[in-house]
Amino acid sequence: MSHFGRSGPPDIRDTFSLLVLNITFRTTADDLFPLFDKYGKVVDVFIPRDRRYMLR
Repeated sequence: MSHFGRSGPPDIRDTFSLLVLNITFRTTADDLFPLFDKYGKVVDVFIPRDRRYMLR
């Protein structure tokens, strides 16, 4: 069984990716959802973390 379940892969024809730079280290996905939700449905937020800075 695929990881998409019975409905198949999501319809991505009307989706966009957005790169947001210069956010604080403390920024979370919960912080970003309401900021961008007013422009359209936000389906995912990915915030990469640099492990070197997590130790400070």
